[in-house]
Amino acid sequence: MKSLSKRINWFQMNLSAWLVIIISYIIPFNFLEDGSATVGFPLPFLTIYIRNWSNDFSTFFNLNIAALFLDIIIVYLIITLIDKLYKKYRKRNHN
Repeated sequence: MKSLSKRINWFQMNLSAWLVIIISYIIPFNFLEDGSATVGFPLPFLTIYIRNWSNDFSTFFNLNIAALFLDIIIVYLIITLIDKLYKKYRKRNHN
């Protein structure tokens, strides 16, 4: 049985992490009624409180690490599925 670190394609994991960050910049912010904005796809992982500007960085930004990791895992699973379907399709057409 392979260990978990050998079963994970680290190139695809790195690619999915970068895609989550890039997609969060491309997709517009979701502005909420309380004056805050959320960032992230498929799950919001960053909340910006626009009306509460102060000198303390932690009062107007909220980073949800669990949602960020979950986004990376979701994108990783999608990339892995697309890769497996592509390899299966390519193998079937070459025979």
